[in-house]
Amino acid sequence: MFYYIKITSETGKEIEIDGRDGSDIQKFLKSVCVCVDTVDDNVSNRASNVLNRVNVKLDIDSKTNSICKDLMDWALASSGEDVYRLVHIDVYDDKQVIRSFDIQKMFVEDYEEDFNGERDCSADLKLIQQANNAKNFLHDTARL
Repeated sequence: MFYYIKITSETGKEIEIDGRDGSDIQKFLKSVCVCVDTVDDNVSNRASNVLNRVNVKLDIDSKTNSICKDLMDWALASSGEDVYRLVHIDVYDDKQVIRSFDIQKMFVEDYEEDFNGERDCSADLKLIQQANNAKNFLHDTARL
């Protein structure tokens, strides 16, 4: 599997994580998790509050350092047009897109960088969609 992620603000700022060409970026991108989540663990019906979440984990290296800096800058933003962004994700098998997601009004819930020595450094990005935007979750599932 490999991934293409593009995060775009209303002002046109972009963060791109592109592993489509078999580049080094792909080997540093450890996981992408897309989750449709209910706020409470014990829900009684589907009308309960639903949140769309995305978690991305990647290793920090000279190849991903500028991406991680851009992600941290986004995480530090608390107001303005750059806080909420469109997140586009393509998931590929060996040859084709098998999942594609466009999730509007995403913001950084948590961003963490973990430095465990010289070669074990990682970043964990947790995104969540702004409340009352669950319908702004477009997805396409290709045949497996």
